[in-house]
Amino acid sequence: MSDPTIVEFDLDRYLRNSKKVDLRGIEWAQVPDHPLSDGDVMCLHYMMDIWPLALRPTRRSRRS
Repeated sequence: MSDPTIVEFDLDRYLRNSKKVDLRGIEWAQVPDHPLSDGDVMCLHYMMDIWPLALRPTRRSRRS
């Protein structure tokens, strides 16, 4: 087995550059014309399940 790959990730930089998604261009009346696939629905269910865990602070993310 090979050693796991370590990926560097700068969370502070990511948070500084993050912004809300602009939804002003969405034609909400046309949304029903674009049904979701089963895979899309499964992905949304998964994201809803893990979102509370993502918001929970971890030992690593706590600052003294």
